[in-house]
Amino acid sequence: MGRIVADLHAHTTYSDGTLTPPELADHMVRAGLSGFAVTDHDTVAGLAPAAEAARARNLKFVPGIEMSTQIQGVEMHVLGYYIDVTAPGIVRYTSDVPQRRRERAGKIVERLNEMGVPIRFDDVLQIAGEGTIGRPHIAQALQNQGHVGSVAEAFVRYIRDGAPAFIPTVKVSAVDAIQTIHEAGGVAVLAHPGHWTRHAILLTLIRAGLDGIEVRHPSHSNWLTNYYRALAEDFSLLATGGSDYHCRRPAEEKLLGRFGVSKEEWGAIETAHETRRKAYA
Repeated sequence: MGRIVADLHAHTTYSDGTLTPPELADHMVRAGLSGFAVTDHDTVAGLAPAAEAARARNLKFVPGIEMSTQIQGVEMHVLGYYIDVTAPGIVRYTSDVPQRRRERAGKIVERLNEMGVPIRFDDVLQIAGEGTIGRPHIAQALQNQGHVGSVAEAFVRYIRDGAPAFIPTVKVSAVDAIQTIHEAGGVAVLAHPGHWTRHAILLTLIRAGLDGIEVRHPSHSNWLTNYYRALAEDFSLLATGGSDYHCRRPAEEKLLGRFGVSKEEWGAIETAHETRRKAYA
């Protein structure tokens, strides 16, 4: 693998990141990268300002999204790269999901209140700001008000899957998400497969048209990185990578430039996008 030139997994204040698109672009410049993708959770609202910020700093930009999906009862995150944000499927998805997320967050807050943990939904909304609301914002509210010592503790004690205040949410099928990304001219990639993705599920996604897997991710050990690189080669999948950058902690800064794609890998992704775009034109 050559030198990392682009980070293809980063978040802004439009979902659960702490940096605005221009601030995120500045961090990419400081890391010595040539380009980056914004893959906010279930929203494309930050792509236009991010593209503008990238142009102003002479960076290449990849419009993306991280879609929350499920398959066989398991949550999967599917990254869409080079998507057309005006495609009907993307418009429909990004219109429906924010309302579902808001309703779910409200129910989680209600359950916390019933448990004797007094946080207000308005406080959570204030933390989320312009971003798509999610559990990290509730966790931050719990920490801010002294109910827990950290965001991680909030998840463990209250809101992670199976915890006392956890509320499941209705997610789209991962197979449908892949199709939606393809119809938008995009490239569909499974995010952080090392989060316990069963091989049978991965095979199902590949049969459904999955284009690639995120080989390099901070949660992957060297062994897992090598494993998924070999798997990508075996199934002729694109190998991608990114830092999953949120900039919630100073230590995250060290991730930039370590997780991403080489020039050759980026070129393969762009070629796949052009092929997909022409197929659905």
